[in-house]
Amino acid sequence: VPYAGNVAVATTCLGVVPYLLEHAPVACMPRLDALIRSLVSVAPPAVVAKLSMRLLLSEFSIFKDQTATVLLSSLHWNSWEQWGVWELLSAEWQAKHHDKATVAALRKVLACLDPQTHGEALSGILRLLLQICPDMALLQCVLKLSDAFDPFPSSVLAIWSDKWLSSVQPLVVGLLHDTKDAAVDVRRQLSKLPANALLLQEPYVRAALLAESIPGQLSGSASCPETAIDEPLMKKPKVDG
Repeated sequence: VPYAGNVAVATTCLGVVPYLLEHAPVACMPRLDALIRSLVSVAPPAVVAKLSMRLLLSEFSIFKDQTATVLLSSLHWNSWEQWGVWELLSAEWQAKHHDKATVAALRKVLACLDPQTHGEALSGILRLLLQICPDMALLQCVLKLSDAFDPFPSSVLAIWSDKWLSSVQPLVVGLLHDTKDAAVDVRRQLSKLPANALLLQEPYVRAALLAESIPGQLSGSASCPETAIDEPLMKKPKVDG
């Protein structure tokens, strides 16, 4: 016989809360971050899994247009609550086909978290970022991260390059030719990639790195034209008679 408390929790999490999220007037609802925290604090793993499946089916949505608010608030929650919120966000994001609003929220959270303290959030962001091809704003957000985040930036950049090299390469080259600060960030993160990384093998990236390190240097044939050196003429052998 199921324990009555577990039945009540499952009923509330799988029935009452989704219904309220979809149908209750906003004025009658508590703060969304408080509601989500209450949900993930009591939901066992099996219930979180079922909620994730229903989110994938788009039966309801949890985060609405307050993803950044919820995620920033979750930085102060306990480890289990943070794990739950990232599981639910991952499922809802898949159902939303990786919407840009969620990506913008991830950038905000990434700029605010402490990598030594917020490991749950950093892991959650890592898992989501590896699923999308970056635009310039997202790429710069990752490249600007301090060394305290290592090896987060280089690991993300490596996977992005493996999956979407044709899209990432022109962005990186553009930043290398951009302002000094942007170029410094790119070079700093590229230096942390393994030597066999695909991005480092790209001719345009290599050329941009060389041009950045030695401004104005052209190719050897253009900057150092070869001087023609006359070879000594061979003497004609003497012919007897």
